[in-house]
Amino acid sequence: MLRLKAIKQMVQAQVESYRMANQTLPASIDELQDEGYLRQDENKCPDGRSLEIEEDGKVAIVQAP
Repeated sequence: MLRLKAIKQMVQAQVESYRMANQTLPASIDELQDEGYLRQDENKCPDGRSLEIEEDGKVAIVQAP
């Protein structure tokens, strides 16, 4: 659980870095990766669940179906 929280916080920090540099929120995790804010392996939690950026800029862990 602690590792999930750490991953979420790290991605949230990158969302804020992107927002400060671009004066807008990134549209997706993919955009953060494309712009070099995240590595390609930083788009999921260690347990395989995905991450997404909500409209308000908050990072959320997407529950598996």
